[in-house]
Amino acid sequence: MVFEGGYEDFLERIGWDEEEKKSGGKNKKNLPRKDKRHNEKTKKREMAKLRKRIEKTENTIMASEKELEDTNAGLVRAIEEKDTAKIRDLGRRAAEISEEIKEKYAELEKLMDVREECDDEKKEEPEQ
Repeated sequence: MVFEGGYEDFLERIGWDEEEKKSGGKNKKNLPRKDKRHNEKTKKREMAKLRKRIEKTENTIMASEKELEDTNAGLVRAIEEKDTAKIRDLGRRAAEISEEIKEKYAELEKLMDVREECDDEKKEEPEQ
């Protein structure tokens, strides 16, 4: 699953302030302890999911880069052997893999932006 959109979209769709909306938009300082703990648990859960998605995306990128490296090595061998069919097939596959890697890096960048914004938000919260 890829999250499309920025941090504001993330908050609107998944949002950590759902509890705030349910409580009538009360300020976090006015929330009962139970609600604050619930909000904190929800945030921690969402951050854990985000970290897992980042890790999975990074692993996918590394695997794709390895596949591209192997494909390029095969392409070099095919060129040396003058195997035009193999050159064509491996060249196409290399282009596909490169595009997949590019897309995964874009996805990773979005995820990292969301994480950074969450970290910034956490820094801005007053100590309790």
